[in-house]
Amino acid sequence: ASAPSQMTVLSLALEKKRQGDKATGRKLLEDWVARQPGDTAVRMALADVYAANQLVDSAIEQYRIVLEKDARNAVALNKLAWHLRKSDPKQALVYAQSAAEITPESADVMDTLALAHLENKDFDEAQSSIEKALKLKGDNPAIRYHAALIRSARGDKGGAILILKPLVSGANDFPEKQEATQLLTSLEKK
Repeated sequence: ASAPSQMTVLSLALEKKRQGDKATGRKLLEDWVARQPGDTAVRMALADVYAANQLVDSAIEQYRIVLEKDARNAVALNKLAWHLRKSDPKQALVYAQSAAEITPESADVMDTLALAHLENKDFDEAQSSIEKALKLKGDNPAIRYHAALIRSARGDKGGAILILKPLVSGANDFPEKQEATQLLTSLEKK
């Protein structure tokens, strides 16, 4: 309160989260953005908090506001594409392609682009993009899982299984591990 600044509010919100008081941390960010609507860094942090708490529509709204202020914000473009890939795959692809034009050497961006192509049933482009992501960050289990998804969608059951077996049996822990295990099980049954 005595020295309000972007850094202070971000630090305080993070500390509240560490203490288990996520609601207060989120409220700090919301209040700051209400008073400082042009602060895209805090708005991005707020969008990420919304996304982490499954408030996807609120996150999408915040990422869009960031893009109104900074249309070349590759992180906002990528995150918006990620969150829209299932509900609006065509729009997700537009955002993902824009992010890829800005940061073509980002594994995360190439991964999102691959999944946007996958959702749009463009399997060749999905394969091309995921290969770029794997070259950049081949040890990332989520990207490897997405590579298996794309192989499976292309009809390459054996290739998908080869990727999935070590991924699900190893010590790798990633948010989509359960889905990867389910995909492997379903592919092995076919």
